[in-house]
Amino acid sequence: MKRLMLAALALAPAAFAQETPPPAVDQSALQPVLSHAWSADGSCTGDVVDWVVDKDGWPYSRAMGFTPLVKLEFRDGMLTTADEVGIGRTDSVYRLGSDGTLRLWSESSTDGDPADGGGKLTQRVKDGHIVIDDAGKPASPGEETPAMKPCAPRTAMIAADATAALNGTWGIKTDKGICPADGQGVTFDLDRPIPHSTRKGEGGESMGDAWVLSIEKQGEAWKVTEGSSFDAAIYLFTPGADSTLTQSTEYDDNKLVLARCP
Repeated sequence: MKRLMLAALALAPAAFAQETPPPAVDQSALQPVLSHAWSADGSCTGDVVDWVVDKDGWPYSRAMGFTPLVKLEFRDGMLTTADEVGIGRTDSVYRLGSDGTLRLWSESSTDGDPADGGGKLTQRVKDGHIVIDDAGKPASPGEETPAMKPCAPRTAMIAADATAALNGTWGIKTDKGICPADGQGVTFDLDRPIPHSTRKGEGGESMGDAWVLSIEKQGEAWKVTEGSSFDAAIYLFTPGADSTLTQSTEYDDNKLVLARCP
């Protein structure tokens, strides 16, 4: 099924999770689902999907990227999720079978603003069968959705080498020392379920919290994409021989030399 995932997207920091309080989530009831990752091909080595609750209380679905959810419930063998990423809402129901597999059982979406009552309802999956394909054409009889097999749970989304290189708080060096309270800097929190960054501007002014959408190597530098559901900023961090990081933009401007804060 086509799902909107936030990952490696050229989408400025905006805090989705701070605009409204997170939905109530019963993590104890969700353990049959949260305790596994799920693999459609059964290999557990390719693409997998899982659901997590971040340390700020927000639930997410994760695949190659992640989607913030406004609903995550498990009851009577059925996992129910909802997201409002973009315009509209997508509601999905997954069925946990007696054989331990998990199948997408129902998926429907509206193309309107949920605050205005939504718009046209489109059901893509019904009773475990795809009834509208990715091209938007009716499929009858519809193909069955795959039975996803349970795998060992995943940990952090960011690769271990990137986490080791960047995780923690970095600030400028001034005559007041390293990482003065009124200095610029960035904090990376990469080993939580959904990686975040927090930035300070000139004068130590808070610039807010953002998701870390992706980190990849670009030559000697780390290319970091930070953002929200709708915007993104891309930074390059080049390691120095003195254990500093030089932050720049894609256009190699606005350079800032950062040291790891004590």
